[in-house]
Amino acid sequence: MNPGDYYAKDLVLSVGDNGGMTILTGTTHAGMIMFADGTGTSAYRGQFGYDHNNDSMGIWTAAVNALSIDSSQNATFAGNVLPSADNSKDLGSASYRWANIYSADLHLSNEGSGGNEVDGTTGNWTIQEGEDDLYLLN
Repeated sequence: MNPGDYYAKDLVLSVGDNGGMTILTGTTHAGMIMFADGTGTSAYRGQFGYDHNNDSMGIWTAAVNALSIDSSQNATFAGNVLPSADNSKDLGSASYRWANIYSADLHLSNEGSGGNEVDGTTGNWTIQEGEDDLYLLN
């Protein structure tokens, strides 16, 4: 494939070995790649940025910081984290489990999944916590 064949061909970096691009800014400044479709706030609707002042990286969509990764590698999402299709993805695995889950109420539902392995039924439950008890709501 030739650089002229690429969809986005206004700036193509190509080398026969390792290559890349560097954005150099001061230690208290940020480097950005911005996607614009107009002027005013439309001039920065989409962004990728790294803030050297607090060693954080962000991804913006619709002019809102959608994902931030801080210097401790903690990720903060502005929206929900969703699977690509209903009832199709796991959170963790048998060999890569989450240590703890911190949540408010826990909602569990297998409706629309064909039922459970024990008796084939489905359910729709919420677990709520009280001071001394857990409550199951159906």
